[in-house]
Amino acid sequence: MAHRVGFSSPPFDYRAMFESAPELYLVLDTNFNVVAATDLYLKTTAGKRDEIQGRNLFDLAQKNSHVLSASLRTSLEKVIKSKKRDVMPIFKFGEKQWRIRNLPIIGNDDQVKYIVHYEEDVSDLMNPENKETDKDSEKLRQSQRMEAMGQLAGGVAHDFNNMLAVIIMNCEVMLGSDGLGEGARKGFEQIKRTGERAAALTRQLLSFSRKHVLQPRALNLNTVISETENMLRHLLKEDISITTSLSKDLGNTMADPGQIEQIILNLVVNARDAMPKGGAIAIETSNTFLDENSSKGNPRAEPGPYVLLAIRDSGEGMHPETLGRIFEPFFTTKGEGKGTGLGLATVYGIVTQNKGTIWVHSELGRGTVFKIFLPLVQDAIQIQVKTEMKPDQPLQGTQTILVVEDQEELRELICDILKANGYKVLEAENGKKALEVVSKNIGGIELIITDVVMPEMGGRALAKHLAELKKEIKLLYLSGYSGDTLADYDISETHPHFLEKPFTRMALLQKIKTIFSR
Repeated sequence: MAHRVGFSSPPFDYRAMFESAPELYLVLDTNFNVVAATDLYLKTTAGKRDEIQGRNLFDLAQKNSHVLSASLRTSLEKVIKSKKRDVMPIFKFGEKQWRIRNLPIIGNDDQVKYIVHYEEDVSDLMNPENKETDKDSEKLRQSQRMEAMGQLAGGVAHDFNNMLAVIIMNCEVMLGSDGLGEGARKGFEQIKRTGERAAALTRQLLSFSRKHVLQPRALNLNTVISETENMLRHLLKEDISITTSLSKDLGNTMADPGQIEQIILNLVVNARDAMPKGGAIAIETSNTFLDENSSKGNPRAEPGPYVLLAIRDSGEGMHPETLGRIFEPFFTTKGEGKGTGLGLATVYGIVTQNKGTIWVHSELGRGTVFKIFLPLVQDAIQIQVKTEMKPDQPLQGTQTILVVEDQEELRELICDILKANGYKVLEAENGKKALEVVSKNIGGIELIITDVVMPEMGGRALAKHLAELKKEIKLLYLSGYSGDTLADYDISETHPHFLEKPFTRMALLQKIKTIFSR
């Protein structure tokens, strides 16, 4: 989360309080010059305050080489551009493991004024006894690779979502036009289907990066398994049997049911492909408890009560080298064109996103077992009823809508769709431009459709300025980001006025109609 504070000339006692903090903190300006440093930072780096203060962070690299890297500069620039915190992957310097967090300090003009740079020694967290075995070291390296790839996947998925929104909605517009030839119609339908498959692949990337849109609720794994069992059987050949052994007193866990289905589906398909000559799959559930010994060696596992989902197969098993890479994105042992290499990476991302942990054991010729531990919760299961607008309900309107989106192609397409359905449309490329449009159209704008993350001023900052100006205008938020990123902007995917990119023309019009009907 971004914080707002005046740091330029604080009272001495506040500065003294900061400097005595028992952590490795720096405060940087937007040119990455050091404004303040904690005593512990100076002690750890053998630096002096008058030598460090005012100097550029990267000029200090010769003395403190652990802070110099291309990824650090990328992280700091990302914080300034997005106005949100950034956590860098864990890295090793000397004999210790380090994690760097960069946190923006926002000024009254809604711009980043300072960056709090926090270096954390996580060696003990990674290995409580500070005596890693080769196996534990490999687990740590695997975790670091996954975290770095997760950040990459999340960024790629966001940009791809914007492009897919343009592709899918343009196809819908063309398919709805008169006089389209049969050949052209089939072509646009194929493009649209391919775009939708690409959107599904993007959701897998977001799941892997732990940035997928989540709607968690208390659920029982037995229910999810029972509901998907028939579908699983259709995926298997007749020479593969599937059995279930479900604990009758299984506790609940907090998770997104769609993601749990995806875990089961991916693991069963993976098991099927490991048994080309047939075999058996067993799905089991039970309550369990991870103590300090059983959670040791997995940096994400915390001692406590869990519900266990185990999926076993009698397949070919895996070579140790393969086993060490199975959760890497795009790694696959299947032939060309037969696998994306995202199945198990997606499972890993979903499990860790839900504060769980995953364990796998496999031997050549003796099959494989995946064990997934998800935290047990005492929450009661709630039945959720999803209401949707009837397809025959008219989607046209006459209200005035302001579209705020920094990607020009997507902004123009949304405007065209709204105009074609009777709406009066205004547009702006960011929040600041939107405020100018609002000031010139007092009382005329009834809805603002805005991207959440934009240069200069995003959607949530725009909403705050409108509130200060006492402009009571309805808002619809759009974003290709999700999860933790949206949380940094104080918005959730479950917000009733939120639409995830990529979206369809129908989804956009239905959401607008729903907002106006409230």
